[in-house]
Amino acid sequence: MATHEAEALRELYVTCQDQQHEYESALAVTGRAIRLQDAAEVYHQGSTLSVHHDALAEGQQLASAYERARGLLAWRYASAAMVLEVRVLERLVQGRDPLTDAEVAALCEEPTLDQLRQALSIPSSVLLTARDEERQEQHDTVRRAMLTAVNATIEYAAEIDDSLPAAPDTVAAGRLTDYDRPGHQPLYEGLLEQLLARTGLYAAEIDWYLKTPAAVSR
Repeated sequence: MATHEAEALRELYVTCQDQQHEYESALAVTGRAIRLQDAAEVYHQGSTLSVHHDALAEGQQLASAYERARGLLAWRYASAAMVLEVRVLERLVQGRDPLTDAEVAALCEEPTLDQLRQALSIPSSVLLTARDEERQEQHDTVRRAMLTAVNATIEYAAEIDDSLPAAPDTVAAGRLTDYDRPGHQPLYEGLLEQLLARTGLYAAEIDWYLKTPAAVSR
């Protein structure tokens, strides 16, 4: 594997680890804000003043906005990491030349939803040639779940705003962060957690592949 490919994989992995921690912290802050507001609803029943309630409500809105911003930031890197890992493993298995510096730099940016969908559409029998069938099927179970979530995200993005193109394939040509709309559930919800939990999944397979002489020599 080329040095610049290894560096990019490492950079995205470390970045995703940091982003996951910050996103989880943001979720915790939002959860606390909601609990405080719920408690205030009970405490202030019958009160003529709403100072405390209003302050907590504003705090909850601020926490939710921060959580969403953190989620979108984490999405950019988690989705990029998944696509880059698949692209590098795919080219290794197929015996192609290393990706160029420009290609690697582009893959460190947020991919389109279609790029992510294509990466998750490649079956494990094609990528995990150094693994046995049982291991491949385990990976495929995870991969199919994420692919289903990506397709659902694309359909949801096409529904939430009349200004968006209606055709899912047209929506897929754009990036998730371009489609996210306040007032609707975050487009990354559910899928982001899956991506973050599996950051490094294919990077680990790259390492396994390179350490398996029988696979590399094929």
